[in-house]
Amino acid sequence: MPSFFQVDYNHVMADGISRSNKWVIWPLLQAVVWGALLLIYLRSRTEIPGSAWLASLGRWSYSTYIWHILIVTLLKNKRLWMSP
Repeated sequence: MPSFFQVDYNHVMADGISRSNKWVIWPLLQAVVWGALLLIYLRSRTEIPGSAWLASLGRWSYSTYIWHILIVTLLKNKRLWMSP
């Protein structure tokens, strides 16, 4: 089954991997579009509605991301984590 990143579906082998070099196109296009959006945002003089709320959400989200691995590790070490 071809994956999301494979652009050239005709050259996908039985193992599901495309042997074509065209698979680079889609991630490259995504990077260019996100880079352009980032540059437009950074050069913009207007304030985005709800930006303070989004910044607060980002701080909490990042803090949760940073601390979750410590909590998961502690739970596994104390045998309080459910087995797979």
